[in-house]
Amino acid sequence: MSFIKNIVGQLQTDYGDTQIAVKRRVIKRLKDEGKVDHKGEMSMFGQIKKKMKENNYQTMRKND
Repeated sequence: MSFIKNIVGQLQTDYGDTQIAVKRRVIKRLKDEGKVDHKGEMSMFGQIKKKMKENNYQTMRKND
């Protein structure tokens, strides 16, 4: 446990506010057209995951 605490203690504490834009119109259009997003790429969760991955998950690495 001390190993993990040491790593977490070294993480940066201020990344500023991260904002992720989600294309809700695309989600609604797919739903209205009855289309299914089998890969989950256009769902709200999928869009957020994609943006977080593009930023190397920096928003998840906070020491606060």
